[in-house]
Amino acid sequence: MKLTFPKKIEVRNSKLYGRGVFAKENIMKGEVLEDCHVISFNITKHPLDEVILNNYIYKFGNSSQDYNIVFGMGSIYNSSVGSQRKYNVEFSYNKELSYVRFVANRDIVKDEELFLCYNSPTMAKKIEKKNKNNFQEMKLFLNSKIEVRDSNIAGRGVFATEDIKFGEVLEECHHAVLDLQFKKLQQKIKEYVFTWPYKKSENDERQSYSSLVFGTGSIYNHSKNNNADWVVDKNRNVFCFFAKQNIKKGDEICTNYGEGYIKYVGTELK
Repeated sequence: MKLTFPKKIEVRNSKLYGRGVFAKENIMKGEVLEDCHVISFNITKHPLDEVILNNYIYKFGNSSQDYNIVFGMGSIYNSSVGSQRKYNVEFSYNKELSYVRFVANRDIVKDEELFLCYNSPTMAKKIEKKNKNNFQEMKLFLNSKIEVRDSNIAGRGVFATEDIKFGEVLEECHHAVLDLQFKKLQQKIKEYVFTWPYKKSENDERQSYSSLVFGTGSIYNHSKNNNADWVVDKNRNVFCFFAKQNIKKGDEICTNYGEGYIKYVGTELK
């Protein structure tokens, strides 16, 4: 299965809250904006930290314990609540195939910000983002030469739709640093986060924390012979993925998770 990849939308800094999703060109009512991979988990035994819970979690249905993390741009849409603007995006959740589809519910003009209704019945309630940035114009880059589809390695992966040259930027991804140490996260989330940054404890010990990376950042599969890599741009506060070598059309794009992944996650790597 191939997920619909975003062509007409992008992530920018928002004058409302933090970052948001914007139209790069005019969008017609009914157009599919993006299909986003989603993971689901239960917090009965493993409570989440406030960073995720307040800003990046979807609750589909009435269960108070079941939560979902939506990748792609799915968790970056701001809420129309309090913005004096009516929401212009709706979504549907395909539980069987583990993806969320976002659709324009009216015509949207170029440069307009896209909004969800966080209090919609299908969403239950997602708490509105409260942190306003000092607004500074910035767009996150997304290469049109990549897409997400089913992988022979594991689940879904990122693939090249055209030839990609060595050094070419694949994507700049928004991320959220979690309050909990990596080792305290539940298994399902460990499989999707990056063990960055490292912080020192009160005993001056180096401890591994985690970042939840959106866009396609958490969808790349692992290979010891990886053809892509990533760095953190601390000035712009983004994860930047780039081609480590020339990549041919149709090739799966992989990063190297590192040997520590086996130790902490307990998953066999290929």
